[in-house]
Amino acid sequence: MLEALRRGTGSWVVKTLLALLIVSFAAWGIGDIFRGGGDTTVAKVGNINITANQFSQAFQRQLQRFQESGSPITSAEARAFGLDRQVLGSLITRILMDLHTQDLGLSISEQRFGDEVRKNPVFRDSFGKYDRYRLKQVLAAAGMSEKQFVTSVESDLRKAQLINLIELVDLVPNALVEKLYRYKNEHRVARLVILPYEGIKAGLPTEDTLTKFHVEKAAEFTAPEYRTISYLSLSPQDLMDEVQVNEDDLRAEYENRHAEFVVPEKRSVDQILVSDEKTAQSAYQRLQEGADFAQVAKDIADLSVSDSDLGILSSADFFTEPLAAAAFSLSEGGTSAPVQTELGWHLLRVRNITLGNVRTFDEVISELTVQLRLSLATDALYDFANRVDDELGGGATLEEMSQSMPLKFATLGPIDSTGRNQAGIKDEALPSESEFITSAFKTEEGMDSGLVETADGKYYVLRIDTVLPSALRPLESVREALVSLWQQIERARIVRGNADTLMAEAKEIDALVRRAKELGYRVRYTPQMLRDGQDIDKALTTAQLSTLFTLNPGDMTSGPTPSEKSYVIAALEEIIPANPAMDPEGISKMRISIADEMPGDLLAQYQTGLENDTGVTVYPIALDNFFGDMP
Repeated sequence: MLEALRRGTGSWVVKTLLALLIVSFAAWGIGDIFRGGGDTTVAKVGNINITANQFSQAFQRQLQRFQESGSPITSAEARAFGLDRQVLGSLITRILMDLHTQDLGLSISEQRFGDEVRKNPVFRDSFGKYDRYRLKQVLAAAGMSEKQFVTSVESDLRKAQLINLIELVDLVPNALVEKLYRYKNEHRVARLVILPYEGIKAGLPTEDTLTKFHVEKAAEFTAPEYRTISYLSLSPQDLMDEVQVNEDDLRAEYENRHAEFVVPEKRSVDQILVSDEKTAQSAYQRLQEGADFAQVAKDIADLSVSDSDLGILSSADFFTEPLAAAAFSLSEGGTSAPVQTELGWHLLRVRNITLGNVRTFDEVISELTVQLRLSLATDALYDFANRVDDELGGGATLEEMSQSMPLKFATLGPIDSTGRNQAGIKDEALPSESEFITSAFKTEEGMDSGLVETADGKYYVLRIDTVLPSALRPLESVREALVSLWQQIERARIVRGNADTLMAEAKEIDALVRRAKELGYRVRYTPQMLRDGQDIDKALTTAQLSTLFTLNPGDMTSGPTPSEKSYVIAALEEIIPANPAMDPEGISKMRISIADEMPGDLLAQYQTGLENDTGVTVYPIALDNFFGDMP
């Protein structure tokens, strides 16, 4: 169970150790969590029990933090994510370190304690000064006495002393660096024999074999649950006929949105940008004398035609007013005098002018009518949805409501939870909103869902007419697919047997290659491969690569290729050792990487040693019972 705790927390335990001081100051309420408690023991550290009550306080506190951060997580979900192991691991670590620092005789001076408390922002007033009254307020809110607070802080400071000592270990032995370098950078080359499944005759299964195979592969040939669904839909578009607008409304809307109907004048603009005024004036002089703009841009600023093209711009598209004013003061084909901005000196040329205009009321009246009616319909939708809800509460059926109100009624299905029918095709009548299918598969047969609102403001009411339970499809309906799968597996079995025979007969690589070529199999070398899989041959799985790095030259391994369309025999041809002396930069990076990871590794090993010396026992049944009693 202790190993499970370590796997569950990963580096979390180490991070917790490093953060103990911060946690104590940031989350008052941890306090003396080991006081009192005579209930069921969930773990034991030395002769100290961690009770279910103590574990509950810590677990609920951590769960609350998740929930306050916006994660709506339940206790069951938190446990599935490993929060229970993290919390229990933290409690065990806390006790282990408390006991150990006491044994070492570590102590904290009054000055160090005072400094840590006074510099904590939790205890400062609005002016940023330490406030003892604020300290008392925080402790009172957390239900802690000052004695408990002092004990907790001193405990954490002692742990911080120990952890800091471990972190100071930064000497990485050369032998370790070189050994890890050789391990990581060793290359291996293998000879591959590829045995394809294609062309292998698998025959046909007997009826008894097929019947048994049908049962064995039930999971692959079981139909999902299908549902037939009737529904009403309500959207703003459905209510547009219910609202009317007059010309006064439309003219008022036009005036309010007048800016939207103004099409600004736009200009195609080229630019030469230089850093100093002298160069800009020189360029401008050449342009005034009739030089080609593109040629000047190339000569003065090394700009190509595309580099100098700013595009088609309105006045608002320029990043400064002076540039906009210069560009819009020119006639078509005109060139501006140099303009200074924070970027430098600009010369602008206007190639083309597209005049602006204002769309008149008559030009946009149809568009405005649709938009305004849609807006009013959207406003009315909420009240209409309440009316639908009242009708449902009064016992009206979906069909009846579709006759008396502007609601769309439709029936679809049978469909599965992905929206596909029994032919595997998406039903065209299925609404695209995800809330629809989710509600459909939460509602019981014969019942309606009530009003369902979607994220984009639509409403649905669903009724589940029929439910076809998930069931194994009859053999006859899947016979062809079943036979195909059986033959696929049979071909793989035959080829695997051929590979095993070939390996048994060959004994060594040269004989393997000769016999493989006689049988018509493809033989080739792999590239030089590292054990991390970055340069893995596409015919090998990562598991096969790992096996190759355990073999001696001449040894063989085999297995399906990643495509599962062939089988591969891999014979280790060569081991290419890494040479640290040839890669000083790689050695340096390796040393830095080890130095970064060493404190965490040492802390983890240190904790394991404390567990072994002190004795830690976890009672998983008590832990399971604790969660079994939770609502």
